[in-house]
Amino acid sequence: MSVLAFLYANLNHFRRKFFLILFASVVAGVSSFLIPVVLAQFTEGELTAGRIQNLMVVIVALYVIHVAFQRIVRGPGEALAAQFANYLRGVYFGRIERLPVERLNRQSTGNVLSLTIKVADETQRIIFSLFWELAPGIVTLVLFLYFTVQVSWLVGGVNFVLLAVFVGVGILLSRRMVPLSAELNLRQAALMETLVDLMANIMTVKKLGVHDFAGHRLQSRTNVVAEQITRVQRFHANRWLLLHSLYGAAYLTTIGIIVWHVGEGVMALSLLILFIGSYGSVRGLIERLSENIKSFMEMRAYLRSLENSYGGQVSPVKIPTFRLLPGDHIAITGPSGQGKSTCLSLLAGYHDPESGTRLVDGKTYNECGQAFLDTQFALISQDVELFDLTLRENITLGAKIDDAALQKYFAEIGLGAWLAQLEHGLDTRVGEKGVLLSAGQKQRINLLRGLLLDRPIYILDEPTSHLDDETEELIVRLLERWLKHKTVVIVTHRPALQRLCAKAYVMRDHTLEVAG
Repeated sequence: MSVLAFLYANLNHFRRKFFLILFASVVAGVSSFLIPVVLAQFTEGELTAGRIQNLMVVIVALYVIHVAFQRIVRGPGEALAAQFANYLRGVYFGRIERLPVERLNRQSTGNVLSLTIKVADETQRIIFSLFWELAPGIVTLVLFLYFTVQVSWLVGGVNFVLLAVFVGVGILLSRRMVPLSAELNLRQAALMETLVDLMANIMTVKKLGVHDFAGHRLQSRTNVVAEQITRVQRFHANRWLLLHSLYGAAYLTTIGIIVWHVGEGVMALSLLILFIGSYGSVRGLIERLSENIKSFMEMRAYLRSLENSYGGQVSPVKIPTFRLLPGDHIAITGPSGQGKSTCLSLLAGYHDPESGTRLVDGKTYNECGQAFLDTQFALISQDVELFDLTLRENITLGAKIDDAALQKYFAEIGLGAWLAQLEHGLDTRVGEKGVLLSAGQKQRINLLRGLLLDRPIYILDEPTSHLDDETEELIVRLLERWLKHKTVVIVTHRPALQRLCAKAYVMRDHTLEVAG
């Protein structure tokens, strides 16, 4: 039920279309099942040309209805499943993006990406299974039991008991499969983590010639995953054998009872026709129902693994009092590892304090809302990761800025001559995370795009850490002009940047204090 609750909670604008397609799938299942029912009813009367003609009309009509509604499931239904999976990837990206910076830093991109992809892909498969198999399957099973009970309480009762045992055993076995699947998820995520790490450092592998080291890491992870895959598939095969043995017991028992009663004249031949016509489709539905139970259980494991992957605690810091007035320029200094970056994250609203209150004009951060805070703050970090886009796209971030202005800005950060000699100019791609640029170039581009956001409050974390003295002076003069009428907090060890600030704080023993 937790998986269904998860799906329902996240349907949002897909909800109406989802239930319409679910209704279509139920109609398709009912119309398909009614064909052998009509045939069974037909055998109870006299075979006349008129009755045969009417029978064919009804069967054709039921078949056309079945195909028409299955077409809805196969077209819009399959499309909705894929669209919802893509939407879910965006939802999880938004949730992950809202995590505190410290927690994000503790997570491997490959690990979280692997689990997110699993959740989205498994959700797509489950939604389509709901449309194509589960909903019509459940309706067919209910109708099958209903019609068999109408003819024989004995046959209906035996099938109900055996099917209940089948479902119960299937759920029990699927529950036992959850920890196996969860372990497989974690091992596959670890494999993806290693692969992403190696791909991100592929030039390091090449330059140092450590191909054997990289290959051994990847192969060892692959072997660990292969071992767990074998365990999962062995359990799955044994589970399949047991469930199909139960199905076979139900099928053979029912055949025996019906044939015996037909021979005794107790039951009509129509029940045998109904049973033979329906049980074949019921068998396939039961098998798919078993697979869907397994998928639902595995989905719970995926969700648990993904939610657990967000664990970790932020660095503990104490901020007795910190007041930031409009136009303030404040420097924060102190040894490494004291929690200066955590202070910035708290100030920018990237995570909540364990105690205490943050106020903006008398309102708490929660009362202001994250959307408001996002328009007020720009945090420019020393750790720069550019998008794998062009220089123009990385600088403008979707804003409309003409090329002449961009070229002027590049000149102001000391990159005008470099930009002019690039073959594609502003349309030059920077590579994944800006790998094609130097550390100093990336830092200046990151600073420039932050300034162009034109936010009221700027939070700078060592913005010149990768620059030489000459370039730093250029950037300090730029910041002096651009941030003159802004509110600024700078974490820095550089005297040149500290000179921009009229107030100063220092971190001592993980506590923020007024300097002096």
